[in-house]
Amino acid sequence: MRIEDTPPRFTGDASISDFGSYLAATPNPVRKKRAENWNYVTGLLILAVGILSLAQTRIELDAASPSSSAMCAVVVAKLIWICIGSLAISGKRSCRGVFAFLCCASVLAVGPALPSVFSISRPLFWLLLTEYAIRALCLAALLCNRISPPLFCHDTLSGRERAPAEAQAARFLSTG
Repeated sequence: MRIEDTPPRFTGDASISDFGSYLAATPNPVRKKRAENWNYVTGLLILAVGILSLAQTRIELDAASPSSSAMCAVVVAKLIWICIGSLAISGKRSCRGVFAFLCCASVLAVGPALPSVFSISRPLFWLLLTEYAIRALCLAALLCNRISPPLFCHDTLSGRERAPAEAQAARFLSTG
């Protein structure tokens, strides 16, 4: 007698014979909301970096002399941050990598300068510290989102999302 032929003992539903059938009968995966929340948090951090970058524009323009090309460089740099950030929020994978690189370069440039800025200006120090923290968090979120395995794979046969182990088992059983 095989285990598949025995009726379930501990469930009240005799129509579902095993756990795989239960998963197939479940319309929504349990962890789907967690994956959506993680992408939502990453998008919010990218948006926060863009807003902070725009908030610093006035200070950076005041520091640049009006007749120099420094004002043009500030404007072009802000446009690059905003364009790459908006493309990263929209889901372009390569733009997320570029945005992570820009965050990393910014964190590596601002971090060592924080002690000297603290001795010059306390408000500027707190602004740069906030920028440093948000960009470091954004970099960590982008890297974790890139490194971690996907929580769900889309199953083309049933039209629903499955956990990776379940999708791999379904592919193995279908090839028989």
